[in-house]
Formats: sequence, C-alpha cells, structure tokens
Amino acid sequence: MNRINILAGAVSVLVLSACGGDVKTETKLDAVNPGVPDVQPVGQDYTGSDWRLVWNDEFDGASINTSNWNYEVNCDGGGNQEFQCYTDSPENAFVSEGTLKIVAKLAEGASGEDDDFTSARLTTQNKADFKYGRIVMRAKLPMGQGSWPAFWMMPTDSVYGEWPKSGEIDIMEAVNLGAMREDGTAETNVYGTLHYGGGPASDFSGAAYTPGVS
Repeated sequence: MNRINILAGAVSVLVLSACGGDVKTETKLDAVNPGVPDVQPVGQDYTGSDWRLVWNDEFDGASINTSNWNYEVNCDGGGNQEFQCYTDSPENAFVSEGTLKIVAKLAEGASGEDDDFTSARLTTQNKADFKYGRIVMRAKLPMGQGSWPAFWMMPTDSVYGEWPKSGEIDIMEAVNLGAMREDGTAETNVYGTLHYGGGPASDFSGAAYTPGVS
C-alpha cells in the first residue's frame, strides 16, 4: 500500500420527492468523472471543484505517521478467530521507499497456540474520520493460504450498537490469493462487502471482482 487519499465532495446528486406515499429517487452517476477528478489540494479554500482533498498519506517519510494512524495491539483474533497477535513492532509495520509495509511473521518458538503469528492493524479512528467522500487507495496484496489483507471502514462511534448493528464497509478484502481452490484453479477474487443487521451474526451483501492482471 503506498497511497491513501480521502477526497470529499459531491459523490452523487439525489433528487427525492414524495406524494401520497410514493417515493422517487434519482442518482446521477455522471455528476463527477471519477477517472479525471478535479481535485483541490489540502489547505485551500473550497473553490467549487469536483473534489476537495481533505486528508492523505503518501508514506513518503521515514516512519509511520502516528498523527494519522493508531496501532491496534492485542491477541484477540481480529474478530475472525485469527491465529495472530497485532503488534506495534517495526517488524510488522514500517515505511520504506515510499510505501507502507504490513508484514505477517511466524513467531519464534511457535507452539501451536493462537499467537503463533504476528501482524499489524492500523486505524484512523479519532484521528481522521469522514462522513461523505471518495477514498482512493493503491496496494499490492500478499499471496498464500491464510493471508487476508483488507482495507475497510467502521463507524467512529457505534451509535446503533456493537457490530454489526452500526455497519461496516469492506472496501477491499482478499482471502488466500493464489491458493488452489477445490476446482483446481488459483484464488483470484477481491471482495467488497457491506455488513449490517441486528446480530450477533451479520447480514451482508457484496460482490467479488477478479482484476484483469495480477
């Protein structure tokens, strides 16, 4: 992952009307050209461009910017019964050559317990929180059985209750990339998913996408 930008602006234009219980909605997907956005730099007064850049991290320093990022430090399994601990160790997350590296490692003297592996989870909670906008991220994903890289959004405050009641938006997840599936082909799917509902398990909707190139 070497760039994360948050662009806040007019994602779409909605026109709502209601009469006698009838509701009409209209979404104009061509209101902004996402391929060539008119992006205004951070710190400038808004001038009516398509997008205003309100937060970004290019990872061009010598270390992870802790004004932007929090480290989660625990061995709770990430809510997915993961066999790993999240650490703030520079062995698991560091910046070099203009990119952020998140590395999963086999712990020394692995004993078969849940903490055999270490990795990192970084969040922007209470440091960079957004209500509307467009999020742009570029990443190179790891391959192999058991890998699960993800880029996702959670609410800052779970005002409707704990997960999944307050929702989750998984922008990108990939599970076991390159591993052999039951049909003998390599796993190539990348997923986008919405989680919601009353719990304890979530209702969800989403789709898989296979990039045209590796």
